[in-house]
Amino acid sequence: MPKNTETTTFKYKNIINYLPTLFLMPVILSMSFENTNYIFGLLMYTTTISFTILAIYAIYRNTRADRFIIFSRDTIKLPKNLLHHRIIEINYNDIISFNYGMAGIKIIHKNGKINIDKSGIKGIGVIDKIYNLLEEKTGL
Repeated sequence: MPKNTETTTFKYKNIINYLPTLFLMPVILSMSFENTNYIFGLLMYTTTISFTILAIYAIYRNTRADRFIIFSRDTIKLPKNLLHHRIIEINYNDIISFNYGMAGIKIIHKNGKINIDKSGIKGIGVIDKIYNLLEEKTGL
């Protein structure tokens, strides 16, 4: 975790917390395809195995390093979204507006828009602290 007196940091959850469906794959694989044709059964097995491999790769990729939302004096650094590992840096002056909704905070800036998902923030009331910091830093 970065240590700096001028920054405020919030931990963003890794995607491993959101892949419980990976455990449903053996259930799907064990399903009986007696009443279906051979091609459909083969297609289901292939799709299930492909998604299992992709899920394992996503777990590996997203657990390599911790991800943080960092508020510094002039910029905010945050992951692109829950699935991406890439960190985006946005100047407070570039932020046009931001909205607080059911899913989280949607930030609209000069180069596009980005979401801070509520489900990616650990702790009760932390998303409100992030929103208040955005209001304070941007003055919007």
